[in-house]
Amino acid sequence: PVSVQMANLTIAMRERDVSVRKLASAIGESHSSVYTMVTGQNDSRISMVAKAASHFGVTVDDLIGPSGQFAKILKKTKSVA
Repeated sequence: PVSVQMANLTIAMRERDVSVRKLASAIGESHSSVYTMVTGQNDSRISMVAKAASHFGVTVDDLIGPSGQFAKILKKTKSVA
């Protein structure tokens, strides 16, 4: 498991209008697993973080890195779904 700040995931979800349930369905994970990843309540499996990054068309580094430039990175990509 990896413990990361998921502010960028929250930004991606808001910008692309993706709910926790929608993301969970898209990446093949349970709603509760995605919810705990988004809220930071629990350590996340790197494989789940990688699936979320792929869904939004960004790298894992983009997703877990500093949020200062993330909105600009996200605008240059396309969501998989």
